[in-house]
Amino acid sequence: MSKQGISPQIQNRIDEYCARYPSEATRSAFRSELRQAHEYLPLKKWNQTVALERLRKLQVTHSARSICLKFQRLHTYFNWEIDKGLRKTNPVDLKTLPRVRDMSAPQALTAAEASRLIDSVPKSTWYGLRDYFALCLMLLHGYRISTVTGMNWEDFEDRGDGLYLRTLAKNGVIQSKKLRPDLTQVYGKFKTRTERARC
Repeated sequence: MSKQGISPQIQNRIDEYCARYPSEATRSAFRSELRQAHEYLPLKKWNQTVALERLRKLQVTHSARSICLKFQRLHTYFNWEIDKGLRKTNPVDLKTLPRVRDMSAPQALTAAEASRLIDSVPKSTWYGLRDYFALCLMLLHGYRISTVTGMNWEDFEDRGDGLYLRTLAKNGVIQSKKLRPDLTQVYGKFKTRTERARC
């Protein structure tokens, strides 16, 4: 780790870079990050080996989220240096960053939580039926939000033995999935109300 102070030239460069941001909080965060990086090793000496070494050391004391934020700031700064003609390559490769996952947040709803969420939606209005039907498709059948919001009436097919939903899977393959009987009833009520509203 470098014990050198920051020279006026480097300090001016950091100040020039930070001045690009309108928020004082953002300027202060970048200024602090760049000073720490320079104290670790003068910024002009940074290369990919130094960046990886710094990454490994930070992994001992910092969370993945904190490391990602630090390296994203450095990556942006070094890109600025490239644009200014101060260096040729960016030593911070964002592909080397650890995968970020906020472990404080739940990764999935439990069955009880999903059930409570579905039951909390009022089904007395058109909007309530729509939201209830959409939630059931996502939580009970595992459809993605983008799939549910992109559906049309034509995607549903009553085959006599139940209601089926056609969706586009990976590689352009069309798949058809039978819906639960209780959802078939909700679908019928939702479609009826929609058609009435259009009249």
